[in-house]
Amino acid sequence: MLISSIQKKHLLAKQMITTREKQAVAEAEELQLQLKEEITKMRKRKDDLQKLSLTSDHVHFIQTFPALSSSCESPDLPPGAVVRPRESMETAPQFMDKLKDDIEHLLEDFLPKFSAKVSAVNVLLPPVPKSREQFVLYSRILTLDVNTVNSYLAISEEQRRVTYQTNCQYYSSHSDRFGSMQVLCREALSERCYWEVHWKGSFCAIAVAYKDICRSSNGSEFGFNDKSWSLECSKDTGTYTFRHRYETKTLSGPLSFCVGVYLDYKAGTLAFYSISEKMTLLHKEQTTFSQPLYPGFGLKLPAYNTQGYVELVKLW
Repeated sequence: MLISSIQKKHLLAKQMITTREKQAVAEAEELQLQLKEEITKMRKRKDDLQKLSLTSDHVHFIQTFPALSSSCESPDLPPGAVVRPRESMETAPQFMDKLKDDIEHLLEDFLPKFSAKVSAVNVLLPPVPKSREQFVLYSRILTLDVNTVNSYLAISEEQRRVTYQTNCQYYSSHSDRFGSMQVLCREALSERCYWEVHWKGSFCAIAVAYKDICRSSNGSEFGFNDKSWSLECSKDTGTYTFRHRYETKTLSGPLSFCVGVYLDYKAGTLAFYSISEKMTLLHKEQTTFSQPLYPGFGLKLPAYNTQGYVELVKLW
């Protein structure tokens, strides 16, 4: 509303200047016509005087000269109109500069007070989603970070699928690269977010982690530290396992090759769902997050030469 008010004042000021400009141009054009008429009269007077100066009839000269010697200026012309304009716009920029300074000083005083008021407001969050359609409203674009992927994992061209490879991949050296078979996404999450994962093979880990999680093989596995939370899916046992800070919880629920993850960062909620014909809650973790979270995925050496992968479902 404040911006709208300023914009209206801005429009009125422009209209006022445009109106005054048209008026000034009309006055100048009228003055120009009057001056042209005066010039024409003066040129005619000059010609008449020139002819009179050449006459040899002294009586005619005496009779005619008084009429030609009187002023021919129009009484309608403003005195000194050309030399000294009646009005000037010089003061307008000075006034606007002062107004700009006044507004800046006002905002410098106003914004800190406004910020303090806003920070004290308790924002009512929308209700927690209940259906998959409601969860999908919080989906966002996620892409795998090639600088974090382990050398025995390959990322697809669209950067949504990670696959186990029997041969070592030749990635450039990077301090963010995992020594264990894991990968993180590029996107940092600090709001409500939802994503889904398809997986294939005998095992996968679906996790979230802080950026500063350890990258060496020892202690970097998702869920085996205080910087990551991980849901492990096992086809061989048909079970799920939740891991965090070396604590392990075996979970019950229908085994599905599609898993949904819901994060409410501010509320400190992390939930995993089995997705089939319906959503089934597998585990909900309630905590306080201290840093933005990055989705991550882990694979293990597949048994029986089976091909394993994890893929982000395109919900956006």
